[in-house]
Order: sequence, then structure tokens, then C-alpha cells
Amino acid sequence: MKKIFLTIIAVLMVFSSTSINVSAVQEQTVSEDVKIELIQNNNVVETGMNKLVHNRNYVRSSNKTNGDEIVITAPEGVHYLMVQLDKYCGTPKITGTLEEEQVEGSIKPSNMASLEYEETLVYLINNEFRFTIPGITGTDANGNTLGGGNWPYDSRAFSTSGNTEKVITARVATEEEINARRNLALNPFDLRGNDNGVSGSNKKGDISVFPHAYANRVTDNKREFEPRNAIDGFEFNASHVGFPYQAWGCGNEKTDSEFSVLFGRYVEIDQIDITVRAQWNPPQPNNANDHDINWTSATLEFSDGTEMPISLQKLASPQVIKLPEKKVVSWVRLKDLPVSEETIPGDGRKKFSALTEFKVWGVETDNSNVDLPSAQNLVNLAKKVNDYWIKTGGNTGDDATNYNHGHSISSEFWAPSVFYTGNMEAYYLTGDENYTDYANRWGSNNIYNDQAWNTKADSGRIGKYFPDNHTSFQTYLDMFSITSDSGFDPDDEKLRNLVPIMNEMEQMSISDLKNKNGYWDRIDFFYMELPNWTKMYLLTGEEKWLDKLRELYDDRKAELYDEETGLFYRDKNYIFDADATYNPDSNGNNQKISPNGKKILWSRGNGWAMGALAKILQDLPDDRTNDKEEYETVFKKMAATLLKTQGEDGFWRMNLDDYDHDIRPETSGTVFFAYGLAWGINNGLLDRDTYYPAVKKAFLGLNANAIRPDGLVGRSELISAYPNPNCSLGIGSSQSYAPAATVMFLSELSKLENQGYVTDDVEPALNKKMIGSVAVKEDSKYAVVNSRIRELVPGSDLKTIKYNDEIYVPEAFVKEVYGINDFDGILTYSGVNYVALSVVLENGSNRKLSVIENDIAIISYKTNLFNEILDSKLIDLLTAGLINGKYLDRPEYPIRFDYTEPPEEPVPSEDALISVEANSAGAVSANRLIGPNTENLVNIEFDMITVLSPSQTNAIVGLGSSDSNYTAYSQVPIIIRMFNDGRFSVYNGTGYVQSAVKFTENEKYHLRISVDLEAKRYSVFVSGADGIEVAIADNYAFRSTAKAIENIGKIYLFNNDQAAGKYWLEDIYLGIKTDKEKLENILAEAKEYRGDKYTEESFEILQAVIKTGEIILEDNEVTQEQVNAMILELQAAISGLELKEIITTNKTALSIAVEMASNVTELDKVVPVVVIEFKAALQEAQTILADESVSQEEVDASFARLSVAMHMLQFYKGEKSELQDLIVQVEGLDENKFTVESWQTLVNALQEAKEVNDNENAMQEEVDEAIKNLQAAIDNLEEVKEVDKSLLEAMINKVLGLDGSRYTDKTWNDLIPVLQEAQEVLANESASQEEVDNAYNALVKAYLELRLIPDKSLLQELIDKAQSLDGANYSAKTWNVVVKALGEAKEVLDNFEASQAEVDNAKDTLAKAMAKLRKVDTVKTEATVSVATGDNVPVFEWFVCGALLSLIFMLKKVKF
Repeated sequence: MKKIFLTIIAVLMVFSSTSINVSAVQEQTVSEDVKIELIQNNNVVETGMNKLVHNRNYVRSSNKTNGDEIVITAPEGVHYLMVQLDKYCGTPKITGTLEEEQVEGSIKPSNMASLEYEETLVYLINNEFRFTIPGITGTDANGNTLGGGNWPYDSRAFSTSGNTEKVITARVATEEEINARRNLALNPFDLRGNDNGVSGSNKKGDISVFPHAYANRVTDNKREFEPRNAIDGFEFNASHVGFPYQAWGCGNEKTDSEFSVLFGRYVEIDQIDITVRAQWNPPQPNNANDHDINWTSATLEFSDGTEMPISLQKLASPQVIKLPEKKVVSWVRLKDLPVSEETIPGDGRKKFSALTEFKVWGVETDNSNVDLPSAQNLVNLAKKVNDYWIKTGGNTGDDATNYNHGHSISSEFWAPSVFYTGNMEAYYLTGDENYTDYANRWGSNNIYNDQAWNTKADSGRIGKYFPDNHTSFQTYLDMFSITSDSGFDPDDEKLRNLVPIMNEMEQMSISDLKNKNGYWDRIDFFYMELPNWTKMYLLTGEEKWLDKLRELYDDRKAELYDEETGLFYRDKNYIFDADATYNPDSNGNNQKISPNGKKILWSRGNGWAMGALAKILQDLPDDRTNDKEEYETVFKKMAATLLKTQGEDGFWRMNLDDYDHDIRPETSGTVFFAYGLAWGINNGLLDRDTYYPAVKKAFLGLNANAIRPDGLVGRSELISAYPNPNCSLGIGSSQSYAPAATVMFLSELSKLENQGYVTDDVEPALNKKMIGSVAVKEDSKYAVVNSRIRELVPGSDLKTIKYNDEIYVPEAFVKEVYGINDFDGILTYSGVNYVALSVVLENGSNRKLSVIENDIAIISYKTNLFNEILDSKLIDLLTAGLINGKYLDRPEYPIRFDYTEPPEEPVPSEDALISVEANSAGAVSANRLIGPNTENLVNIEFDMITVLSPSQTNAIVGLGSSDSNYTAYSQVPIIIRMFNDGRFSVYNGTGYVQSAVKFTENEKYHLRISVDLEAKRYSVFVSGADGIEVAIADNYAFRSTAKAIENIGKIYLFNNDQAAGKYWLEDIYLGIKTDKEKLENILAEAKEYRGDKYTEESFEILQAVIKTGEIILEDNEVTQEQVNAMILELQAAISGLELKEIITTNKTALSIAVEMASNVTELDKVVPVVVIEFKAALQEAQTILADESVSQEEVDASFARLSVAMHMLQFYKGEKSELQDLIVQVEGLDENKFTVESWQTLVNALQEAKEVNDNENAMQEEVDEAIKNLQAAIDNLEEVKEVDKSLLEAMINKVLGLDGSRYTDKTWNDLIPVLQEAQEVLANESASQEEVDNAYNALVKAYLELRLIPDKSLLQELIDKAQSLDGANYSAKTWNVVVKALGEAKEVLDNFEASQAEVDNAKDTLAKAMAKLRKVDTVKTEATVSVATGDNVPVFEWFVCGALLSLIFMLKKVKF
């Protein structure tokens, strides 16, 4: 609680410290005096309070900036005045009103001087009433050319001569006057004002006084037909020529003519009176000017969005329409006026009606009695606003093909780009594909460097890095999102130009962006640039885009944010300096202080910021907690400040810190703020109870005073950078950002009022919501991924499962969608691996999982992607999609806009004779010497063009002699003219004769004049676009007042009453001239006809005429008459072609087949090759059915082809998931674990399986066969048994450790190859156990066959010792044994091949013999014989020694 308390205290301190100034619109006033001023030449020349009397002559306006002005200033807070601007301009006391049911129109009083006037109650939206003294010709306040006409006021009003007394009165209206039931539409002071388009910087066009009449067209743009005439109080209606018969006229040539009365505030009405012009009975039968006809029906439309059809009668008296119930409205519109089928005798135009007076009866009310329109009507209003800007090419004219609204990709490209951000919201709001169609046309026409969907992508300072130029990226990214069937594709035509720029900017430092490559210097760029970065994040999932977004945001906030107010300066040139002085001559540009010493916090600049913050927060992922906190804090503080700065009329002013800087309501900032506040309420950032009243007040103000009945959003400051007190803020002052923000506001307001979407076609809104997100449903095989419905695992029936209250999806789905390959906690069900959705979150920190109704799980960047109240229709559609695999069928949206390219206005050729400025005398001309020519007959030809409407054209062509210099029409002998009745006329002796040939603007007409100089007569012929020459004068006489001429040598072009250059003559030719172009064209056409389709006789006639035509074409001597005759003959021959009798064919079977085939819809399971053939066969069959000239053979062949294709419709694509799983299984096997033969069999089966898998036309039989073969190969794999080489390896190592020199050469050499073979087997990884065992056994045997080289050293030593003995010392018996053993030992010693055993045996034998020696006893007498040994060792010792040696040898042998 302590923290909450401290927070409240801190917020209160912030709010109490702000310097924002609010001036209430309604306030108590000290003075009740009304100031009246007369301004002439921008100087105040007369002043009065409540009444001004003067004798000055008025100067009437002839353009939008000149003319005297009457300026009335009411006391502060006063809105109702009683005014009379002239003794002869006010509410008429005699109105011309007729009794009920009177058919004849009322005629003007016989004594016009008897007309008297009185005060009129008017309503002011602010305290100023400016009235420009109107003129007749020139231009209106919007710069539109006026067609002259008749003065629609009393002839005595606003006198320009005679120094007559002028009286102007103005006073504050009384409560009784204000609250009385009256005609709320009455305003004789209404001016046309800036209704129709973009205004200049002069405020004279601003409409600030109500009621105000507006119409979308005015007959001939003349004063006597302006809409203000229908609310001036006069109902005289028996004629239409001048006062008091002025009325609103629309020409009634188009069905969209509309008339509206705007009240400027809300009023309560109960009745409408309509008086039409009633010039029913012309003075003479078949009068050429008989053109009045009554409207039989119409529709009344009201500002609350409701409509009321009405019927009208042929009455001159007022037709009273009682409303079924009282209505509170801010405007009423009359529309759906039918076009007559009757024509005017004089000119052939359709008859039309005119509105003499339109009265609306009711009383004043206040906004507390006003309810908002229904949510559906709010949506309808959004469509109307968006449609207006499309249909009028951005308020530039009635041209929907003006996709950039008067700008270009290299000039103010941001302005139309802003409109398209609102246009996309209109699409999401309504589902109407007209809006995406329009956006697609726009993007396709944004061509720079030969690439569409581009911006001004040069390297200039205002080039590819300039944020203004990036406004288009928002729509490009949105259009990619809703048209792409795949993931993010930087090479897509909608992205290929913007992605490189954003990649470069992402790497670019802010310093470089500001100082080298662009103007990153103003708050406007929040809206132009920042939303692109969140959109890129949603498409790619890359955090770098959000990082750069924050970097860009921080830079501008650091410099331009005003902490005190929570608002932004436009750029550094407007940052508050208390010591600065406001320069009134600057219009507000680069000022650091307001006129009243306050900050300059520009409304639209802050609108850009608020709109951007809403868009960013809408798309920002929840894990960007620091960013979210920052943006939300600034958004909320801005909202709190805006709550205190809103005017009582619902508008915000241009300077949010200084209400009195300019008190006029301004729309562009207002609609952005209203959008932001409504969005904040809908998204839970702003408290509804606190902010809804401001939202409602804003709408009521806009609907009453800015949104025109036709959908234009007016009162918007035009392209600027600061509050400009001299700019126009009229009802027609508009620019692209006004409708864009209005649509966004109405979108949020409709959802706020309806607590959800109004339209049922919410698929576009759902697709937008799902960008970057995934939705699945329990027990469903479908998922929505990034706004596209798909199967979880394409081609399978695998569904989600629920386990332990958590939804699991197939592992394959997660791998494909998220690229995750390592999982924890895999659940295997029915042989399929499943992954819990929570695992996806663990692998992506920015992902959030939420579960909404109907067991739908959402993985997105938001904790709660859907608002279950506002998005209920979206959730229902999402549920249907996840159940059925597709969304509900959407309605069709026929193209509602005319995208016919307007014809280019022709321009004069280089040799053209162009009209000069008009002169009141009518005798000033452009002329040219073309002769002389004295031949008889003289032929003159030329082309004639006017770019004016027929009613404004009065172009006169004259012919004379070469020495003529005509200064008056009466001097010209030959005259042809385009007259303002829309027809050609020719002068015949004493006067003009009107022809029946009409002309239109921008069309070229060829005129040929044949002159008989001797007879003084001439004939005139006209050819239009069809090339057919028509005579409009036959042997007419020269003008009787003209001097006779003897040659034709000069041509004149007179301009009677229009500006220069509006019509001209081209290709002027004196002599005989033939134009064969049409003949050439019709010959080419005639040669296109085929003889097989027509009868032989009629075709032969055509061929004969073609031959004649070719002769005429090549003949240079033929006349134009001959050429024209040939053209007619060719046309007749073509018309005379007779079709051959149509052969009756029986198409019954084919028709049945086509009908059945047309109903086939389930083609997704059929192999593509069959589908292609089926569609081709069906298309061919449909063509043949429609062709009456086909033969039976063609019909039968088509039937056969289609039937065969239909027979194959059960050639279903094989279900390959099992095969694909098997392929994946095989590719995971280790080749080394299986025998070569069995592995090769598997490889062959795998290759065949892959070919079947890759074959989109493979059927189930082929798939099954591939599965069977591959499975058999798997089953038949032979594993390689584990081979034990340890014994072999040990034996090899043992042998390698031997010393070969110790063995006999033979046995060692026998061992070597056996050893090498054993080593090869050991090294061979493929060697079998058998091969290893054989190698081991062979090596052991070879080893055992080794033989050591014998050691004879002991034998040699023993022999040496034996030889040293003296046999005389031993007994003969023992000595002889020694001698024998010694001889054998020497033989062994000398034998090289003796083995060690033989050596040892010889040694042992000798040793034994020597051991057994017995010495001869020397004491005895008997003689003894000794063996000399040279050794004195006794024989016993030798015996012992030998025994020991033998023992050692034996031990060594055993050890070995």
C-alpha cells in the first residue's frame, strides 16, 4: 500500500507541474459586443460594434485570394449570432413559397424593389466569421474556375458602384432565438468555400459559419447553380435564369450527384422540406430549352449512418418529409438522384432537375443527447472515408488510378504511403479485398530503377536511408505477409528492395544515419520508420530488428522529449527557449516559443509519435520487458496530457501547449490521438472510465465538423512541420494522413463499441494476428503457422495428443517449423514421437505459450495473443480452421473502383494554330497565312480540338484571303464554329445554322471545307473518331456583311470567351488531301476473315472488294470521297458475310461429362499428371461445348479424352510417410556392419525407393512395392560376425620378435611368406574368422618348422680337451671308447648340416666316454697307455664338469 500511495503522489506531482494550457471553448463572456470590420487590400478600412454603416464600393472576388472581406468577431465563447451582411442580403421576408400541391412554379415579384431582408441566425465553430464579397467569374476559394453565369443575390446587394449606403449588423443571439424550432438549414451568407480539394495558404476558404451546403458537382460550375443557393431562403422556381431563381444544379448526367447540409454541431431534426425547380411549361411547344423534370425518388442519409428512401412528386410546392422519429444529427445528405431518360430538344442532353430550396426543421441540442452511431455504422463510415480517398485519387480529382495521390515516388512519397497504412487497416477491419487490390496496384506502380515495390533508393541525402521514404515499407511488409505462402523471403518482389536497406541501416551507426545518410532528426520518423522494425521481427524472429528499433527511438527521445509534458518537439528547431521571441512573419516556422510565450508542441508531430507507439506495442514481444516498460510509460504519460489539452469541441489544436496559438480545430493530430486513446483502452493500457469520454468527444467533433458527408476528412493542416496560423483549415482541407488515421481510429472505436469485430469476414484480421505465431488444437491434424493453415505432418493423419494436461505435437512438426532437433522428454505413441509444446518454449526464450477456449494452444511472442472478448470472432474462425483444415468461405468482393486509365488531355502539335486570350469584342484571333489558292473548287482541311466541355466552348474558325486582316466577325466570309450547345454550326449568309453533329472535349474532329470562289458559296464536312464524313453545310453563302474574296489564303481561330490555349487547329492543309489510314485499317481487318466459316458467295464478294480496296490504297490520285466510298463498300462487304449453316452436333454426352467433371473437387489426392490432363481435357471440352462451329469428330474426340481422364481420377498419389520413414531408417545404418553382398542389395532397393518417393505421380501400388522391396533388403542384411584376431596378432608379434640369423636359412625363408600373409589378413578389416584362423595355424606351423643354427662351441671345446688327453694314462678299454666318440664328434663338428641335437648327442657321447676313462695305476707294474690331454685335471672333475654343462644345456632347451 505504501508503494501504491507513493506512486499516486508522484503521478499527481507530475501532472500538477505540467505547463499545458487549456482554453475552454464555452466560457462566460464579459462583453456582448460583436466587432464588425471591412477589409480592403488587406487593410481594415471600416470598424463597428454590432452595426457598421459605410458608403464604400465593394470589390468582388475573382480568385481565391482577392476581393473585400467582412470580418465579424464574436465575444469569446459565443457561437450563435444574428447577422445581416447587407440591406439586401439576409433572410428574405418574401420567399416565393407556394401552397401545398401546387404544380406551377412561383414567379418573381413584379416589383423586385419590394424584396426586403432581415437577420439570420448562424452558428460559428470559433469566434470568427469571414465573408468574402463574391464575384461571378474567376475562381472560387478552392481555385476552381467559375463558369460565370448569373448573380445569385439581389442585384442591389454588395454594390460595386454608386457609393450607396451599406449596412452590416451582427449581434449575439438570444436564448429564445437559439432554442426556437426553425429551419436549421437557412444561411443566405453561405459560400462555396474550400469544399472540393486542397486549398492554398489563405484562410478565406475556411468554412467556420454554419449551416453550410456542399455538393459534389455544380452545373457548368456557375454561380446560379451553386449549392448555397438551396439554403438561401428563396423558393422562386418557375425559371432558372438569375436571381431569384438560383438553385443547386447538378446537370443530372451522373447518378452519384449529391447535396448535403452541414450544421457544424449536433441538432435535433424532425422534418425536411424539398422544393425543386418547376420550369415545367416552356413558353413555346418543343422549346429548345425545355429541360426540367422532377426527381421521382431519392435517399436521405444522416450523420448517424442511417438512411431513409423517399419518393418525390412533380410538384412546385415544397414536398414535406416527416421523419418517423426525431434524429440527432450533424448533417443531412440528399443522394441517389435518378437520371432522366428524356432528352432536351435543343441539345440532346438528358433532362435534369434542380434543387431550389432544402429546409431542415428542428431545434438545438447538446452533445449529452448524442449517441455514437452503431458499431456497424462506424465500420461503414471507415469504408466511406477510405473509399473517398481512393475514388478521388487522394482528393486530386475523380480518378482511382492516381495511386500516389498527386505525388510521386521521388516527391513527398511519404504522404500517399501514410494513407496505405490506414488502407491496410480498412482491409483488416472489413475484409474487403478492394483495399488490398488497391495496395497491390500502388506497389506495382512504385517503380524506381526499373523495379516495382520500391522507394527512392538512391544514395542522396534524402534517398534510401531517409525515413520518410520508408513509410511505404509498412504496407510492403503487410502485403507480403498476406500474400506469401512460404516463410520470410527477402527475394520476394515486395521485399527485395526494402530488406537490403534495412539490413544496411541495422549495421549503420545513428551518427552516420543523422550526419551522412539521412535526416534522422524529427519526431515524424517515429511513425514513418519504427513500425517497420517490429514487422521485420515478426517475419524473421530476429532480435536485431528490435535492438535497432530501441536505438533509433532512444536517440530521438533523448533530444526531443519534453519531460514536463510527456510530449515531443517536432525537431531541435522548436525546442523551447524562454528567452526567444516569436516572429509573426515566419508563419511559425523554426520558432522556439509560441506567440503567447509557451512551448510549441506540434499536434500532428505528437500524433505521429502516439500512432507509432501504438503500432510498436501491438507487435512487441512480451520478453522485451525493458522496451515494453519504456514505450508504455511514454504512451500513458502522453495520454494523460492529451486528456487535459482536448478542446470542448473534441478537437486538439495545432499547438498542444498553447490553445490560443490558433484556436481553430485541427483534424490530423486529433484523429491520431483519438486512435491512440481508443487503442489504449482496447489493449488494457488506459482506463476506460477515464479515457472513453475523450474518445467519444473526439468522434462527435470529427463527425460534426471534419468528416464531410461524402467521406472526405477535412480541417487538416496540409504538409507542414509546425502550427501555421495562416494555413487553410477548411472543410475540404485534407491530406493522406487524415483519412489514414481516421480509419485506424474508427477501427478501434467500432471494436470498443461492439466489444469485438463487427464484420464476419475476420480472416484478414486473424491472419494479421497470427504472423509469427503457431496455433494447434487438441485432437486436430491441423495447425496454423504464421497465418497459414496446414497439416501438422503433410500427407499424414497425425494429430495432436493430450498427455498430463499438456498438448503434444509430432516431433516432425517441431523440427520443420522451429528447426529444433534435440528434445528432452519425447513421448512415443503408436510408434510416433511426440514433443510437448513446452519444449518449444525451452528452445526459444521469446516464445510464450497460452491456451484459449476450445482447447487451442498458441505459441507466440505474447503471453496473451488474443483478447478473448474483442477477438472472439477471430477465435471462432481459428477454431473452425483447426477443426476443418480450412477457414469458412469468404464473401466475394467485386471491384468497386473505376481503374480505367483516364485519357490523357491532348496537347497541341508543333504546327498547331492555338487560340489566344479571349477579348470581349470577340475579334482577337490567332491566324496563319496558308495560300493564296485561286482554284475552283478550293479545298481546305484541318483537325479541330477543344479541351473544354462543350458548354464552355465557343471556338470560331474563319477563312479569308491572303491579304485579309479581319478585326470583326462581320468581315469574315466563311465561318465554322464549335458552339456552347455542344454542336457544330456554320454561317450561312445572314446567320448561323446549327448542325446535328455534336462534339466533345479532348476529341479530334477533321473538317473539310470546299469553297466555290466564283459562286461565293462553300460546303463543310466533319469526320469524327469513326472516320465517317458528314456534311454540316451544303452550298452555304458567304457572310453577307463580308467583303468578297478572290482567293483562300489565311485561316483564323477566334476565342470568344475562354482562356488562351483551350482549342487549336492542327494539320492545316490547302488543297486535295486524302486520309487513307482508316482504309488501311479496315483492309487489314477484312483480310482476317476466314473462308471456312462463311458462305462461298459472300466470301468471294469480300475478296473482290478487298482487291479493289488495295488498288485505291495504292492510287495517289484518288479523292477523299473515293477513299470514303471504298471504306463504306468494305464495311458493307464485311457486314454481308453469311455464316455457313451450322452443322448439328450431338454434345449430350460431352455436356454430361463436363457437368460431372466440373463437380469434381477432390483432386489433391490424385497424381499431378492425371490432374493436369484432367484439367486440360475439361477446359478443352468446355471450349468445344461453347463453340457452335465444331464438328462431331471434334466433340467425340473431346469426350473420349475427358472420359479417359475421368477414368484415371482414382489414380491416387501414394501415401509415402511409411516409405519416407523407411528411407530415413536405412540412411541411418552403418555399412561396415553388414556383408558386402547383402549391403549392395539394400543400396539398390534404397535407390529404387527414393525414385518412387521423388516421383509425384507415384501411385500406392508403386509405393507399396518400394516399401516391400526395401523392407526385404533390410530383413536380408547379413551382419558381419566379430572376428577375433588376438591370437594371430600375438603370434605375428612373437615371430617378429625372433632373430632370423639364429635359424637356418631354409627354415627362416620358409617362414617369411607365411608371416606376410598373416600380416595382410590382420590388416584386412573384412577378413573373416576363418581366414584369420587359417593364417594363424599356418604361421604357427611355419614357426615350429624353424631350425636354429647348431651351437658347436661346447663340442669343439670338448673335442679339444679330448685331444689333449694322453691315452697312455688310461685303460685301453675306456680309451678306445673315447677315441671312437672323438672321431664321431669331429665328423659332426665338420658336418654343416648337423643339427643341434646331433651336435649335442656327439658332445654327450664324447663327454660320457671321457667320463668313463680309467687311469692306469702307476704303482702297478703293468704297463699303461695314456692319452695326452694337456690337462692336469683329474678325470672325475672333468666328468662332473661335463655333467653340469649338459644339465645347463637341457635347462635352456626346456626353457626355450
